[in-house]
Amino acid sequence: MGRPGSNRFIPAELIPVGDDPLIKMKKGFTLIELLMVVGIVALMAAIIIPAFLAAREKARQNSCLSNLRQLGMAISSYCSDNDGSYPPYHSGEFRRDGNQTKGLIWLELITPYKGKTLLSCPDTLRPGRMTGLVTPLLTGYAYNTFIGFRAMTSNRPIPETGVKAQHDAAIPFPSLTAIVADARAGIIALPAPDILRGESFAKTVFFVNSFRSEIDAQPLAWHRHSGGANYLFADNHTKWLLPKAFNLVASDGKQPSFWP
Repeated sequence: MGRPGSNRFIPAELIPVGDDPLIKMKKGFTLIELLMVVGIVALMAAIIIPAFLAAREKARQNSCLSNLRQLGMAISSYCSDNDGSYPPYHSGEFRRDGNQTKGLIWLELITPYKGKTLLSCPDTLRPGRMTGLVTPLLTGYAYNTFIGFRAMTSNRPIPETGVKAQHDAAIPFPSLTAIVADARAGIIALPAPDILRGESFAKTVFFVNSFRSEIDAQPLAWHRHSGGANYLFADNHTKWLLPKAFNLVASDGKQPSFWP
């Protein structure tokens, strides 16, 4: 075994491991210890997962706002090249018999100014035949009806030669006038946040007829981003707002509105 102070070592196999409580190895966990670990993991998940989901939603909301800013710059360029006139919501003829000829929608009319990249809201849902399909008709953004169709506010007969849009000089409160909004895929233009307000309201919403059932199947877009929606205004600033922030009947210079 060796004398004290000796350089000789005791072979490991001769050490009585089972008899020494300091060396004895512990095997497994007790039930209480396992429950404690599970509780800690669950607590961490309860804290981290909501924070992660909130951060992801915030990123998607910001991406949507960025899209609207790019659309705003393209619309401004279009106005500059057309003596201050906004693009119409549709370039086809809107005849007195209610029929409309083929033409380009407002997103297609501003393509030369923004490029061919389709800017689509990342939170847009496309059910049914829309699934996986992204075209200028299904981006999840809608134009302001009163901006893209001047006859809606002028009380003049619908023009035979084509849809006429508003002029930028006709908008007294650019910072309060929304021109593009979050909307259900398939809606081209609407006169207020994407909410349902009866049959008379529905008559001023322009949409893709062939996708009517898919449009109706989507959730209303007014609460798309954290209970609200994103809007582009005539002065080119973008903002997240609740629908109650809007004056839905007039432009009063105090509240945001779709009325020019």
